[in-house]
Order: sequence, then structure tokens, then C-alpha cells
Amino acid sequence: MNRPCRQAVVDHYAKEMSSGNWMEDTGEAIKFSKEGKLLDGQHRLMAVVKSGKGQNFHFVHGLDESTFHVLDTGAKRSPGDIMNIAGIDSGVAIASIISCHNRLKNGKFHRSASGHGKSSNLSATDLLKIYNQNPTLWKSIHSRADFYYRNLSRVIERSLLGGLYTLFYHVNPSDADDFMTQLSTGENISNKSISLLRKKLIDAKLSPQLTMPVDVKIGLIIKTWNYFRQGREMKILKYAPLEEQFPIAS
Repeated sequence: MNRPCRQAVVDHYAKEMSSGNWMEDTGEAIKFSKEGKLLDGQHRLMAVVKSGKGQNFHFVHGLDESTFHVLDTGAKRSPGDIMNIAGIDSGVAIASIISCHNRLKNGKFHRSASGHGKSSNLSATDLLKIYNQNPTLWKSIHSRADFYYRNLSRVIERSLLGGLYTLFYHVNPSDADDFMTQLSTGENISNKSISLLRKKLIDAKLSPQLTMPVDVKIGLIIKTWNYFRQGREMKILKYAPLEEQFPIAS
């Protein structure tokens, strides 16, 4: 049930053990569950094997397996690690989508917002809890995000597409898929604003001179979504973050 081994961590620990620099009496225990499963310490134990040098460790037995998700020693467990350990297919990608949606929902991409550009405040346990509330929905969102990502020629990150789709989904599921499908495929476009947006995003990706900050991309996409929902069209598509309020999906 452990995360995939990080060989660089094992190599580092093994080198410290071989050189005699490994500190034994740190009080950091090797931990096992009531069922005998290793909860914490795989990198240290694998380093003992690699180095061939015996080490003294404290061992703790009889822990509840539920404590596994909050253990954070050795190589830090990422949200993706926790999702994969829980047996969730595409766990890393789904964790990124949930995190991105949380940031979008809380306005963290707006450059004037507190925490702009920083990762989500959600812990790995929070992400797993959100996923477990509706795993079928998140699997579907991941599938749709992958479809949009491939059809939009990887112009926008999969996690951002998934986060935006989730944001729009909570407004109107049918419109969300219709809008994102038109934007990503360029087919059967019902609103000229979507064509303008698609061209602007692709041009910005292909031309180094047209680099577009992520908050501007998001602002343009949300503005276009709102026009699409209202049945209106823009003649000129723009978003000026220093002059306009960050748009809210409606």
C-alpha cells in the first residue's frame, strides 16, 4: 500500500548509511499497522538493503491504518501519492483537477487575490475526502478534461481545463460540456466568441511574442462562457486584469 519508491531518496539514505553518517537515534520510528502493513519507513528499509549496513530503528506496531494518510516523514507524500495509494486510477491527474477547481472557486488565480500563484491550500487528506464524496463525478471530469486537452492540442494544461469544466459544470452540466467541446474541437461552434477565444489561445501558445498569463487566459475563458450562456457575442475579445474585475462564472 506504499507509494512508488523514490530511488533518489533511497540512494541518498544508502550513501549516508554506507559512509557512517546515518543518525540512528532520531526517535523517528518505522511504523506498522495492526494488520502488519508497513505505514512509514519503506525508503529507510530499502536503503538498509541497498547499503548492506545494518541500522538500529525504533519500531511502532498496532497503529490504525487510517493514520497512514497523515504520516509525513521521509520523502513527503504528495496528493497524487495519497490518491494512488488509495487505489484511484489517474490519481495524480484527478488530484490536480480538484486542486485547480478549488483555486478557481476561491479566486486564487486572480493576480490581486491573496495567495495568487500559490498551490491550493487543500491537504492531501482534503483532496481524498473531496474525491470520495463523489468518485464517479471526478472520474467523469477527468475523462472529459483529457478529451478537451487532446482536442485543444495541449494548448492549456489538463488540470486547468478540468478545473474550469468543473466550475462550469456546477453552473449547468449540459452547457459546460457543450461549451468546452466547442472550444476544444472547434466544431459546431454556436457562438462566435468561442471562435475568437480558441484562436487567441492557440496563437498565444504558438507565438513566443504573445505570451498570455494564466489569469488572463482564465479571465477570457470565463468571460466567453458568460457570453455563451447569455446568448451574446463579443466583437472584440479581451480581458484587462488591472482594469476589470475578475469575471465570475454564471
